[in-house]
Amino acid sequence: MIEPQQPPNNLNNERLALEALDMEALQRLAVERCHACIEQCAAHLKVAAPSAEILFNLRGRSAGQLKFQKVGRKRGFCLRYNASLFDRNRQAFFDEVIPHEVSHLFAYLAYGTSIKPHGKEWQYIMNEVFGLAARVTHDFEVPRQTRRLFNYACACDDKVHELTAIRHNRIQQNRANYRCRECEDILYEKVVEAS
Repeated sequence: MIEPQQPPNNLNNERLALEALDMEALQRLAVERCHACIEQCAAHLKVAAPSAEILFNLRGRSAGQLKFQKVGRKRGFCLRYNASLFDRNRQAFFDEVIPHEVSHLFAYLAYGTSIKPHGKEWQYIMNEVFGLAARVTHDFEVPRQTRRLFNYACACDDKVHELTAIRHNRIQQNRANYRCRECEDILYEKVVEAS
């Protein structure tokens, strides 16, 4: 006799639902979660709910970021999220990253901009408003980006300096020079001749 399967609990259903969404729908849901977190904080701290621009254009190792924007004399806020990390860590973004960034917003609104980013004010909001541990960093696996490196030389014999695209472009635009730490000669691009 085949035993009937137990239906998955609500948490599993939630995870499965998030995994099934395409990125556009996922981002719409994340924006809704941001607004819900903003309303929750505003009610708890008894402050007006600010409007914040919500973007998914952050790159690199950071999962999220709060940016201050000044438009004339008016102050604005932008919550930025890393779409690539979001796609691979969907549930964690909803559970931790979005409340983390909203907590930054309200810590600054309620206590001023001279506080520490992960200080006691931010920790209070994470703990008391969202009931979450005040973790400063995530433990998401961040894939290494394939970086193009450019070969540069100096006066040292057969020494090759590999520079990133950013440094290479600064040199090409005459905005910077870099020196060898050993001979202190200015680096120059090493041209590899085709054979």
